[in-house]
Amino acid sequence: MLKETCLLLPGRVCSASSDTLPSFRLQALVRAAAWRALVSILELLPPELRRSRALQLLLQQCRETDHHVEVHRALTAGFGALLLRLVPDMDGDADVSACLACYRSLAWQHDHATRLACAASLAAVVRAASPRRYGSHLHDTLVRLGADADWEVRLAVAQALPDVAAVLGRDRCGQYLRQPLVALLQDERQDVQAALLARLPELLAHFAPPHIHVPASSAAAAAAAAAAAEEQRGKAFGAFVEPLLRLEASSKHNWRLQLALLQAMASFPALFPPDTVYDRFLPLAHKYMESGAAALRGAAAAAAAACWRALRRPNHRTALYGRIIHGFAQVCVCVQGVGIWMRVGAAVECLQGAGVVRVPAHLLISCLPLALAYSPSASATAWHLWTFAPWRSSTSAASSSK
Repeated sequence: MLKETCLLLPGRVCSASSDTLPSFRLQALVRAAAWRALVSILELLPPELRRSRALQLLLQQCRETDHHVEVHRALTAGFGALLLRLVPDMDGDADVSACLACYRSLAWQHDHATRLACAASLAAVVRAASPRRYGSHLHDTLVRLGADADWEVRLAVAQALPDVAAVLGRDRCGQYLRQPLVALLQDERQDVQAALLARLPELLAHFAPPHIHVPASSAAAAAAAAAAAEEQRGKAFGAFVEPLLRLEASSKHNWRLQLALLQAMASFPALFPPDTVYDRFLPLAHKYMESGAAALRGAAAAAAAACWRALRRPNHRTALYGRIIHGFAQVCVCVQGVGIWMRVGAAVECLQGAGVVRVPAHLLISCLPLALAYSPSASATAWHLWTFAPWRSSTSAASSSK
């Protein structure tokens, strides 16, 4: 009996009349605390009590919304958890639609904390409502919160966007989330951009087109299938190229934002077409390798090595090998520069081990005469080349194969 009374307490306080408490402000605070308590004990309620009490309280609140801001904040903070638990107990679409209408109205409130809580619970609400209801009930709310005047609300939307995309799936992501993502990538607040970049590869993967089987019957058929796959990737991800480049251009001296972009760039070869990677993103990696802050050079080297895996055209590979030779030869006069290219070599060696990239050993060794010509100390240059472990292993492998 005591346990049942404790479980019913949040519902009894939520539905208390104005005569039972001396102050309207105090009533609102108690009702808000009761909603928070109800969310916290919802998992403990037996199914019968959950359907007869908790569900009815939520439906009553959604149809006759409490107008006090404290109740709004408490309700929106737990709205996702409430729906996830109570939607299976609802009779039909009418109850779900009433709850989603209440959520939409709360997302338009003037109170900053209420809108922030709505944005934070967005992914859970979408999951509870199911993807089929997203377009008609929740998409306008996501767009509204993603363009909110308060940057903290937009930040919460950016953090929730990967989880929303995971619920919606590939087809609905391409239909609904492309423009909100483009807008958030160009947000005036760099904290919002950084939150997107932290999970950008995971988010972009939900926009990937379906896999095209490459037949092994003939070279022509395989080439046609590969070209069709690259064309589909260009259509799926083409809208994100310019926003990403504008994000990099506006980062200025924010090295943390640049670092997040370089770390995300390592996954771009699996998403963007090879020509886009070579023409638009690989120059950024080279830029930060050569003139970026010290904290960026390792990530830039890893991004450059990852971008090389996307190269398919012979002229792209030839230009890349020439840049490797010339770049390493020039930086051999500087121990710091050698360290950068050693990181590149280590990343390339990892990709070689995965069977992704093949860099001819004779091209790597051909750096030696150029390096000796640039370096004032031939012995130091030779030592740097010898300590370049990936090159040494490539050379020994090439020698053993002969």
